[in-house]
Amino acid sequence: MNHRDDIDGLRALAVVPIVLFHFGAGLLSGGYVGVDVFFVISGFVIARSIAADVDAGRFSLRAFYVRRVCRILPALVATVLVTTAAAIWLLLPEDLVTHFRSVAAIGGFSSNIFFWRSSGYFEAAAQTRPLLHSWSLAVEEQFYFFAPVPLALLHRRRPGWWLPAILIVAAGSLAASVAMVFTAPTAGYFLLPSRAWELLLGAAVARASAAPTQRPAGREALAALGLAMVAGSMVLLDEKSAFPGWNALFPCIGTVLVILAGTGAGRLPVVNRLLATAAPRAIGRISYSLYLVHWPIVALFQYRSMRPPTAIEGAAMLVVSIALATLSWRFVEEPVRRYAYRLRALPRAQWRVIAVGLAGSAALVAAGLAGAAAGGWPARFPGYRPVAISGQEQWGGATCFNEDPSQPIVWRADRCTRTHGRGGRVLLWGDSHAAHYVPGLVAEQAALDRELLQYTFAGCPPIFAYFSAARIGCSRSNARVPALIRRYGITQVVIAARWEEVPWRTLAQLHATVAALQRLGVRVTVVGQSPIFGVTPQAFDYLSGQAGHPVGVAVPRLDPDVIALVRREAAGADYVDPLASLCPAGACRYRTGSTWLYADDGHLSAAGSRRAARAFLVAAVRRR
Repeated sequence: MNHRDDIDGLRALAVVPIVLFHFGAGLLSGGYVGVDVFFVISGFVIARSIAADVDAGRFSLRAFYVRRVCRILPALVATVLVTTAAAIWLLLPEDLVTHFRSVAAIGGFSSNIFFWRSSGYFEAAAQTRPLLHSWSLAVEEQFYFFAPVPLALLHRRRPGWWLPAILIVAAGSLAASVAMVFTAPTAGYFLLPSRAWELLLGAAVARASAAPTQRPAGREALAALGLAMVAGSMVLLDEKSAFPGWNALFPCIGTVLVILAGTGAGRLPVVNRLLATAAPRAIGRISYSLYLVHWPIVALFQYRSMRPPTAIEGAAMLVVSIALATLSWRFVEEPVRRYAYRLRALPRAQWRVIAVGLAGSAALVAAGLAGAAAGGWPARFPGYRPVAISGQEQWGGATCFNEDPSQPIVWRADRCTRTHGRGGRVLLWGDSHAAHYVPGLVAEQAALDRELLQYTFAGCPPIFAYFSAARIGCSRSNARVPALIRRYGITQVVIAARWEEVPWRTLAQLHATVAALQRLGVRVTVVGQSPIFGVTPQAFDYLSGQAGHPVGVAVPRLDPDVIALVRREAAGADYVDPLASLCPAGACRYRTGSTWLYADDGHLSAAGSRRAARAFLVAAVRRR
């Protein structure tokens, strides 16, 4: 199989924007789409290799997996080991436990599932997880379990079906991806069913022997259009863009066009010739190691500094990443690649490689589980004493705060009337960031003088248009709100949520919810985003050196665009800004003496809830 230098350059085009995006390059707000470019390249290279082996009469699953083991595992295991050594030194106990669980997931080829279940890619807490980026490798590994045999059989027995069969399966995966953007966005981002189409697009063109057009001008146009689609995605998309779904088509199809333009005989288009020059090829060769090593560096930096890197710090980390990637390529990737090539005709040795690979994966699983069971070795930080913080136990239990995403809330007005008074009935509707105000309002019910009915659902924003297949009970619960208002004579609805986690397109429908409530004759109060921190306040207290101070203060990690959008969407309702009261001058008090005002990285404690009630919420509810 002929090596294509322009594919090496295409790998550089994929990895550099990813690295720059993570290191804070503002112009590449969509740099994360480099992962999608990698997926297409991987699908192309793997399918091309399978087709070449079938044509040569040497295809076997054993040889295929030997190459995959030698390509993926050595540099990955080395990165995991070095990163874990740094994590043991740097991470606080609870975060080290999470890290070890991710190590076990990597060994089980399922880190994408682990990170899907535990966080979203763009969440503040996720940005300090040193192995978060391994999710994309898990997607590829899972693809390798399912793809080789069907691709080999297609090429050998039904070569004419290659393109239509692959495109049909890809279309189904793309449909799932588009649907999941709206119904289960985190799952759609991390899981194979909604990502397989990207690898399959690369596989679809792997057997092409020439570009769709042999005219030089046509090939130039294909390459230029492809490059424009990839580059445009990296500049125009951002963290708020619905992704993957339709938006992922642009970088993926762009990559396919560049690959096709460089396929066949004749002079390469300018774009492909540029990609085949020395500098892109050099970066492309180390792209896998560069992808592996760069993220632990920036994640651990952000964890200990509790902020994103500055431009100078990002540049320094870029230099370090390239140096480490070069060493990894030179002393790990290349020796193993040469070894794998020598084994191509030695079946017994190939079985040994597979056995060693499986043993290495099993060792990661065992080490990860053992490390997690050790509880993070708290003795490493003798001054760090996390304690249980009260608050959530006062949220009313499952009747008033539903945590089962598959079922609507089983609600009872008698149990969920949390305060009593003579000023009318108020419905508090929202997710956990509505529920965390309940302890304070209960404590201040004499000043509140209202009957407060709590109607809250974990992860369920109070927007009628919201739908998630992962929280099917949410929309059903929300749909009951108008009936509750009429049945119980509600005069005011207070809505609150962790707005930053609401999909942007859904958040833009908040105004419709406000209008629908107002048509029912109730006064609507929208409570804006409350403070969110990158780590728990207790961790911040320790890491920032404020543990001995009488007052702890931190700057929240919030998106000003989200805050502004909520304010705009609340037009016509009463809008309450918690940050104005809780974070004067942009800094938030999270502790006063030994009293913690937050129970975790975003939820108010009982004491913090009472402070919020006194500062702004009682007055907002009592306002005429």
